[in-house]
Amino acid sequence: MQGKKMIALLVAGALGLALAAGAGAQAPPPPPKTVPAPKVRQPLQQLTVEGKIRYMKAMGGYYIRGKTEVYIIANQNPQVLDALVKSGKAVTIVAKPSGDILKIISIDGKPYRGTEQPALK
Repeated sequence: MQGKKMIALLVAGALGLALAAGAGAQAPPPPPKTVPAPKVRQPLQQLTVEGKIRYMKAMGGYYIRGKTEVYIIANQNPQVLDALVKSGKAVTIVAKPSGDILKIISIDGKPYRGTEQPALK
């Protein structure tokens, strides 16, 4: 009889521990830590580049070679750009960037108007 009581006591203790552990597992999860939203870099509205304008048909026409990068000119106006290529002088360009392609707004502080590209069909 003594052995049966001992086994019953051990079973009751194990059952009590199991129920207590199960109740602890049922607790609500802790609130999630607030993670700040990743900062997204906004595209540049304007870019100022100092360099010399060059012409190379393989590069797509006119481009400007700055101190650290080479940019292709999107709105090319051969009348204006040819004179700058021949002079070989460095110019300051304010442009709207799109990757390594620039749409020129002004050259040396003077407004620039490029030729319009024909609409694609």
